[in-house]
Amino acid sequence: MLFLVSGIWYICVLRRDRQLVAEGVPTAGVVRKCSFRGGGVWRAKHEFRTEDGRVAGGSCYSNRPEIGSSVCVLYLPQNPRRNKMYPVLTYRVAQ
Repeated sequence: MLFLVSGIWYICVLRRDRQLVAEGVPTAGVVRKCSFRGGGVWRAKHEFRTEDGRVAGGSCYSNRPEIGSSVCVLYLPQNPRRNKMYPVLTYRVAQ
């Protein structure tokens, strides 16, 4: 049962990330906080401005970025709370 639930959760994460990479708008963001979660995992909190000038924020697991550094953020214009720092761990945009 645990494997089934884990598999379904992972598929949901993949679908959400795919939508963000496909439909997301890139913008510049700034890392505001970075904390160690254990096991080599870091959680970074960031802020960015949407197309209409609102300040939004989010957090995601990442390599340890420096506080105050600029990062690329992808967000959905219809829901800026759905955002992640790019590159997203599960997807990358092909060139």
